[in-house]
Amino acid sequence: ESKIDINVENRSLTIYNLSIQDTANYTCKVYIENIQTFERNITHQLIVQDVPSAPSKPIIDEVAATEARARWNGSELSNNSPLTVYILTTRGEREVTVGSDSRELIITDLEPYTCYRIKITAKNIIGRSYFSPPSDDFYTKSTAPQAAPKNFKAFSPNSSEIWLEWDSPSSAGINGQLKGFIILYKTQGFMEESLRLDSPGETQMKLQGLKAYTMYTVSIQVYNEIDAGPTETLVARTAEGIPSAPRITHLTGRMSDSFHVHWEPPQETNGVVIKYELQWRHNSTLRTRIIQGHLANPMIAYVTNLKPYTEYKLRVAAFTGGGKGPFSEEHPALTDLRGPSEPIFKNLTVIAPDLLYISWNKPNLYYKNIDNYLLRWTEIDAKGKAQDKLLNGSVQEFKLRLPPNKMYKIKMAGISKAIFSNSHFVGKFTEYKEFVMGGKDDPNAEFVNTGDSSGIIAGVVTAIIVILVLVLIIVSYRSFQCRKCYQAAYYYLAVPSNSSSAPTTVITVAEPSGWYNEKEYPDIAVDNFISHVESLHADSDFGFAQEFDDVNRNTKTDFKSDSSAQPENKGKNRYINIAAFDHSRVVLKTELGRIRQSDYINANYIDGYKKPRAYIATQGPLPQSFGDFWRMIWEQNTSVIVMITNLMERGRRKCDQYWPSDGLELYGNMSVKILNTVPRAHYTIRIFSLRNMKVKKKHSVKGVGERLVYQYHYTEWPDHGVPDYTLPPLTFIQKSAEANREGGGPIVVHCSAGIGRTGTYILIDSMIAQIKDKGIINIPSFLLHIRKQRNFLVQTEDQYMFIHDVIVEYLLGGGELTEIQENNLNNYISKLDQEQELCNGTTTICESQLLKQYKLATSHIASDEDKSQSLKPYNLDKNRNLNLLPVNLKRVTLPARPGIEGSDYINATYLQGYYKSNEFIISQHPMEDTVEDFWRMVWDRSSPVIVVLSQIDEEDLKTFWPEKDNSLEVTNVFKLALRVEDQETQENIKDFILESTQYDYTFMTKLITTQGAIWPDSCQPLHCVFDLIQLAQKYQQFNDIGPVIVIDRDGGVSASKFCALWTLFNQLANDHVIDVYQLAKLYHLKRPGVIGEQDDYLFLYKAIESLSLHYLEEKESVSSSPRHHNSHYGSMRKNGTLPHNNTNSTLNKSETVI
Repeated sequence: ESKIDINVENRSLTIYNLSIQDTANYTCKVYIENIQTFERNITHQLIVQDVPSAPSKPIIDEVAATEARARWNGSELSNNSPLTVYILTTRGEREVTVGSDSRELIITDLEPYTCYRIKITAKNIIGRSYFSPPSDDFYTKSTAPQAAPKNFKAFSPNSSEIWLEWDSPSSAGINGQLKGFIILYKTQGFMEESLRLDSPGETQMKLQGLKAYTMYTVSIQVYNEIDAGPTETLVARTAEGIPSAPRITHLTGRMSDSFHVHWEPPQETNGVVIKYELQWRHNSTLRTRIIQGHLANPMIAYVTNLKPYTEYKLRVAAFTGGGKGPFSEEHPALTDLRGPSEPIFKNLTVIAPDLLYISWNKPNLYYKNIDNYLLRWTEIDAKGKAQDKLLNGSVQEFKLRLPPNKMYKIKMAGISKAIFSNSHFVGKFTEYKEFVMGGKDDPNAEFVNTGDSSGIIAGVVTAIIVILVLVLIIVSYRSFQCRKCYQAAYYYLAVPSNSSSAPTTVITVAEPSGWYNEKEYPDIAVDNFISHVESLHADSDFGFAQEFDDVNRNTKTDFKSDSSAQPENKGKNRYINIAAFDHSRVVLKTELGRIRQSDYINANYIDGYKKPRAYIATQGPLPQSFGDFWRMIWEQNTSVIVMITNLMERGRRKCDQYWPSDGLELYGNMSVKILNTVPRAHYTIRIFSLRNMKVKKKHSVKGVGERLVYQYHYTEWPDHGVPDYTLPPLTFIQKSAEANREGGGPIVVHCSAGIGRTGTYILIDSMIAQIKDKGIINIPSFLLHIRKQRNFLVQTEDQYMFIHDVIVEYLLGGGELTEIQENNLNNYISKLDQEQELCNGTTTICESQLLKQYKLATSHIASDEDKSQSLKPYNLDKNRNLNLLPVNLKRVTLPARPGIEGSDYINATYLQGYYKSNEFIISQHPMEDTVEDFWRMVWDRSSPVIVVLSQIDEEDLKTFWPEKDNSLEVTNVFKLALRVEDQETQENIKDFILESTQYDYTFMTKLITTQGAIWPDSCQPLHCVFDLIQLAQKYQQFNDIGPVIVIDRDGGVSASKFCALWTLFNQLANDHVIDVYQLAKLYHLKRPGVIGEQDDYLFLYKAIESLSLHYLEEKESVSSSPRHHNSHYGSMRKNGTLPHNNTNSTLNKSETVI
């Protein structure tokens, strides 16, 4: 086929499909024939160029770990274009270029223990040749690994083990055949130990036989056939174990009914000692006391209510987070003597005008010995001082010489010398005996017979009866008169009915007022309620005092409580004067063969708003009533228990633990299994499976034999008092009330006695229901009504006042929970800045929802009294900014140093988080004079993580930690040393070890600083603000023993943002809701000024919105979203958030903030 095309018209020659063989000279001959013939030749040279031919197959030799030599023969044909370079291609398309004259090359930068195949191509101006045939496959030599295992983690399941997990490094970093792992571990002061794990596929291992509650440095490295690689290191602490036994050293201050016992802490604490159990026993009587709070070393405890001259056996045991340790050896403790009872006069005879004969018998009760007797006499109708005569304790008669012709009275007492001091105990005196000394001329001596004459006895008995009758008449008359003079409340001893209970408690009860016509109180409209409460608060809460006093006077209390008074039921009452009214008490179902009184429990039905028997108010269960309590829960079909007390408060037993700590327990016929425990900042939720063992499982339909019961336990409500702030208990009441399933039985509410805090809860929840229904509030009328169902509901004026304040908080918050659902977050935030018209009389004001929220959250102005500790003269210089000071209620208090004023002060505040009310400490950047105080705070609060948001400038904001190889000793209590420093992307992490100088105790803390990047301003996109938070959370989760400390320059806006976003992150992750308003308001109350400006408040919304949107955009990355760490409770209860009920709400929504 012709490759040439000649076009005469265009006078052109075209050659197609050129190849290298077409290179030649081309001549064009032209003939012109006209008058004469003309010929012309034109010649052009055509050179066709092509890529060169392929080089030969490379030969590989001299192979090492990271290099090899390649040799080859060059291209045979250059194809009319000179070669410029040879290009060698290795694994991963890496190319190496050499000159055209080269025929070998040492290829470097190869990866050890890697298979390679080399190809070569030649290049000229036209391009690259075809590849040469590839070399034979070859492996580079092995060398020591250069990568450490990844994702190295540790946790301690018990006090003697640490469980390690890791991922193997990539094969590229192993540099050979992976043979296994080497684990190195040590604790301070001991040699490093190593373990070799010859299983390359393993990714976890257990270290055993470790010391309890000890910090271990653990490293891991891979090894191959050549050597071991670099280490990945972490620090892990073993879990707390049980401590060894303390040692009782001595007793001091021994009295007849008390002494002080001293003991040393356990030599091996194996954790942090959180409390002691002190027992003292005499014969079969055993008493116990739990000692917790500030635990000194050595310890001292005051034991009282003892019997005189009695030997007790003492022993003490310590508790840590790992449990209760063994008791110490018993230590004998003898109480001192007490004075004897009165001696018994046998005879008083005037045997001479100036001589009195006295004889007596020993007292009926005395201890050890009677060392002396004391005679005391005085002249009747004379103003002279009584005279004493000390007699030897061995005598029982005496002749006393007295001036004649006078009338006297005389008494005597026994005296015993103290065993443990030089004191003497004077016993009880006899009654005075009167007599007359005769004159000189009186021939007859007076005889006073004190013997057991029947006539005298009859006379004495008659006299006693007469006196008792008179006393009863007087007391009855005074009692009648006292009833006419009513007082608002009296304090009675609420005596525990079982002798094993803790010391007595004061319970406030109203004075019975007899029959009356029930007083009516006016309804208060929602719109007027806030101003109504303000008027009651005026003049030091005078209006509240008057109204509560009036409610008490009009309380009807003379209902019968016969069932509570039955002998067989008295032991089921926690307090002897807190009984259950018969007409409203919960009657348990009786079983055949059971005694009649088995239907009794100290509990009463209480009405809710328009819902009879909406609640059951009861006492904190006693051990002997656990079975009855769970029977009641079952029989009443209760699904929610509200507990508003701690088991121990102020050292006294307030309630006994009526649920299993783990697993399953039987209480009578009731099987209770704990399924989950969900901690929150101010309360804890426990989920139980309750089963009636009398209902056969195979015959029961679903829900009949087994039920779920939720216990909402508020942990920060003091006895006889009220919480510090209104928002947390309001949220608790709303969530616990809404958890009650539709058609469920009464909510069971209990505190200790089941009256004060219990009544407060019921009244708040009922008033919220009344607001939703009618838009009115009537607290005193409802209180009078429910007091007819259980005595003394709402005990104190403070509780009564608190009810009003919580309802005000409810109205300000818009009448609903202030949480925002995650699925509504974007829509909600988009409307925050939209302005709304508000009418204020004749003025129309445009105000956005954001501004209203911000103003409400930051409206409180703290008084100087609230910040009095910060403003004391000796503390003023410890504050960087007087606009950012801790309030007294939430300031961090350091252990005071004797003789140094203000040594307990540091500018630092506790802030709540998601799990704990003191989850964070926010503080200013330490000043030169407060560095030691700062580290004292870290030590005293065992803070595991410190986040420094301030930028070190070494002028104003200086480094406040020691550099490596230097240590800082603080107040002769502990030493601080930098152990490890690590560099993350933008953060620097320093590991500090704090070691006691007196005891074998250390703990570690991580200090995180940002490197030149100002958080949160430098975080782009916005969701990146959570990167630093998640880094800190990672470290805190490994060592959650104390609050996280967050620092900025003044302990202000940046630090509070960090704490708030940390908490909001957990809210979003676990509950799919956020509550910016509640968090901001509480932070402002605890540390005024930390919320900053309105834009700072909006930033919290925007940041959490950005995070939520980020996770929505990365749905395919399941592990990136915190949703997949939801608690068990969150998944069971609609992701932890209960539906809001807006039915019949009469609130004006334009006036609410949420």
